[in-house]
Parts: sequence; C-alpha cells; structure tokens
Amino acid sequence: MLATKSKKIKIILLGFLLMSALGLADSLYLTKKHYSQEYTCSLLDISNCESVLTSSYSTIFNIPIAVIGVIYYLLIFISALIYLKITVEQDSVRGKKNNFSKKILSFLPM
Repeated sequence: MLATKSKKIKIILLGFLLMSALGLADSLYLTKKHYSQEYTCSLLDISNCESVLTSSYSTIFNIPIAVIGVIYYLLIFISALIYLKITVEQDSVRGKKNNFSKKILSFLPM
C-alpha cells in the first residue's frame, strides 16, 4: 500500500512539473510580448494577444499579469521539484528503487 501511495504522489508531482512548465512558458511568452509590444500572435482568428495584453485588466499597479504568472509558475515548479526530491530521498532510505525519478532529479544540488 505504501509503495502505491508513493508512486501516486510521484505521478501527481510529475503532472505538477509538466503543467507548471507549460504555464511558465506561456507566461514568459506573454511577458516578452507585453514589453516588446509586438502583438502578432493569434490563434485562428479566435483569440489574439493584443486583446489580452492591451486590456485594462492586463496589469495590476502597472505590473503585467504575465509577470505575476511567471513568478507563480516558477514557485510551483520549484516547490514540486523539491518535494519530489525529498520523496525520492525518503524512498531510497527505505530501500526502494526509483531509477526514473533519480535520473530526473540528478541535476539538483540538494
């Protein structure tokens, strides 16, 4: 039962890593577009960056929402990495083999 719970936690954490990486990429892209004022991105004429980036709701106290998104997604990504690293280390202390997770986390200095 414990191994199954640990495996489920790792799958959820990998999901958090993937989704936060996608959110971070999107926020970075929108931040770049906001500061360069190049509003040339569109999605099949359904949505476009100009309406999003020039809206009155696109900034809070002159800080672009995209910058807030970068900070948020970066915090989520780092938190998930740290928690995954801790989980893998606890499993290795218990004698469980986690080759895939260890390979993913091998670059972290912790």
